Amino acid sequence: MQKWWMKACPKCRGDLFESRLLGDVEIGCLQCGYVVPREQGTALKAPSSSVEPETVQQSPAKRQAA
Repeated sequence: MQKWWMKACPKCRGDLFESRLLGDVEIGCLQCGYVVPREQGTALKAPSSSVEPETVQQSPAKRQAA
């Protein structure tokens, strides 16, 4: 099973994914190629860890139309 963290890249806010190669686990960004250091990677995998998604605010014009 492959794990994904949406908009969690510390460099570009891209999507992170976990890859396993010969027993080694690496977390990298799909968009910019940044490889997360092991210390940060273990924090992402911790069950209590949660990456907050970015909040998207509507423009005032769209709020008035709704």
